[in-house]
Amino acid sequence: MDFGFFQFLPVFTGGGTTLTPQALEYHRIFTSLEYHRNLLFARHRPPVTLLAPPDGVPPTPREVSVSPPPFLRATPPIPPFLAIISFGVLRKGWRYACVLILLAGATPASGSPVTDTRGSLDAYFLMRDIVETSNACDLPGVSIKFDPFLSCMWRAVERGFVDRDKASFVAEGLKSGFMAGVDISKLRGHRWFHNYPPAIESRRAVTKANNKRVGAFKTLALGVWSASLGSLVRATFGATAIAPLNAVPKPMEKDEVRPCTDHTRTGFNAATSLEFLGHSLDTYNEVARFLKNDYFMHVSDVDAAFPMLPFHWSLWPFLMFRFFASDDTDAMTLYMHVCGDFGTRGMPGVFKIFFSDVVANMARSENVLTLPMPIYVDDMGLIGQFESVVLAEMAMFQAWASMVCGVIFKVIKDRKAAQTQLMIGFWWCSSSLTRTLPEAKLLQYVD
Repeated sequence: MDFGFFQFLPVFTGGGTTLTPQALEYHRIFTSLEYHRNLLFARHRPPVTLLAPPDGVPPTPREVSVSPPPFLRATPPIPPFLAIISFGVLRKGWRYACVLILLAGATPASGSPVTDTRGSLDAYFLMRDIVETSNACDLPGVSIKFDPFLSCMWRAVERGFVDRDKASFVAEGLKSGFMAGVDISKLRGHRWFHNYPPAIESRRAVTKANNKRVGAFKTLALGVWSASLGSLVRATFGATAIAPLNAVPKPMEKDEVRPCTDHTRTGFNAATSLEFLGHSLDTYNEVARFLKNDYFMHVSDVDAAFPMLPFHWSLWPFLMFRFFASDDTDAMTLYMHVCGDFGTRGMPGVFKIFFSDVVANMARSENVLTLPMPIYVDDMGLIGQFESVVLAEMAMFQAWASMVCGVIFKVIKDRKAAQTQLMIGFWWCSSSLTRTLPEAKLLQYVD
């Protein structure tokens, strides 16, 4: 394991640079995980055989180390406030810290975002300026770590693990934001629509979900909707779209809904080309192929998969919608997405390239992933013969993805390595080599 990425997590302490408490904790986790995983591999099946990278390029032989790497020198932790400020300053500069202060400062003690009652486009221009003068990963709502990510990605390209065209696509997206296959020359005029009844009927849940995105800086609240704000939008942009909002129930959470923006109605999806983004998934057959007799599968999924990635700023004016900012108001607020949402035709392809084709293969290049891991959008199942090895490798992959890439997982919802496992709608049993529908879903089909 290469511990060089810890250089990207410095904290200014006044007398030098050291690691943040978070970095030290991750280092402790990494050393422990790799040490124990290597021991497990050495005991169960030496030597370790890596999966071949894409295009049949043979893997680079690596020796299994069973000695824990030396621990990094640590200094006493500094106060949390200074740690946060110094992290923002040294990682993304003073402007980033100021943006966080300005945007986060508009949140009251209740936690609900404060909406500008006058309405302006200041937040739009502020975010756009960050992208144009730096990169899209410097947006406060984007967790991807630009420098360490690109460094690791291009290393994986040179080793033959990541396709160069897909790497270039991801590099451009992280630098300027993802165009998601959209040709903006095909988007003309101002197409503004009202929301669908399900969104209004689920107002409380939709408001909660929208405010969560605003609080995470993935969506901008431009102000309470009014004729003057509408005039300002028309005067500023030659073409815009205010999409109708819908609400789709979450299958695993009965009381929760997922706001879904109808970009088909505005013509946004019609202006999208899938020539590079088109793909098909063969996850069912992959699980069947790798889940051999009495093998174990650990299931995890990425947290906020599509919203993790930034849109190109030229798309933002076509990613607006109107909704209530709180439960006790009758006035609509105008919102603007700056990061991925559900409903855009090109985002599934963008995320597939980003995560399945690039991030997962970067992990294989770094010897973080060695076991097969079928992926279905943002769900993945790590499969192996030994439970302890599968658990250790998934924990190691999640920690590496967070530290190097800025990709976060819903670890609390992980389904731990088991021989009977639920993934992509089926119970998979490696003991009997069968897959069955969950009883609730079976009854739905029978009825």
